[in-house]
Amino acid sequence: MKHLFIAIAVVLFALSVSAQEEFLFQFKDAKGKYGFKDMMTNKVVIPAQYDEVGNFMREANLAWVKKNKKYGFIDNKGKLIVPLIYDFALDFTNGRALVNKGRHTTEDPAGYKPGKYGFIDKTGKEVIPLIYTEAEFFNEDRARVGNGEKVGFIDPSGKEVIPLIYDDADLHFKEGKVEVTLGEKTFFIDKSGKKVK
Repeated sequence: MKHLFIAIAVVLFALSVSAQEEFLFQFKDAKGKYGFKDMMTNKVVIPAQYDEVGNFMREANLAWVKKNKKYGFIDNKGKLIVPLIYDFALDFTNGRALVNKGRHTTEDPAGYKPGKYGFIDKTGKEVIPLIYTEAEFFNEDRARVGNGEKVGFIDPSGKEVIPLIYDDADLHFKEGKVEVTLGEKTFFIDKSGKKVK
């Protein structure tokens, strides 16, 4: 009985939300191109035309798309909000999307070029300059960034809250702390950079 009640509540919630916004999911056509369909009606909302696509993230209601080796972002109607000018992009987290210019990948690792990473907001404005040779998406209001030699962490405003002094670090914070390596020592720090257990 309890499971039935939960199932009914989930369906009612989905129906009430769907009246306000569409839930889109990816599909791939016979030519290998991607587009989006409405989850409730299964109707095509954005025709298949992209080489790859990301997910519509609720906080920004934008999805990254890739066409002719370039990335940009579309809204849930298919309008291109951020032009196809980037060489890499990830979904929005903490109001920011990780983007890159100059990245080049090949099957031969020797041919890899990292380019420069930074972050855009949902209007497409580069709010954190593309200056890093490595970067990860935001998690717990922190994103790992690197300059090719050292790594540290920034907040969503772009402030280096944990300076790029570490030789290595886990990719993301978990429960307010992250493991870092400095020389021969490995230890945990909190979001302000203070050493913790």
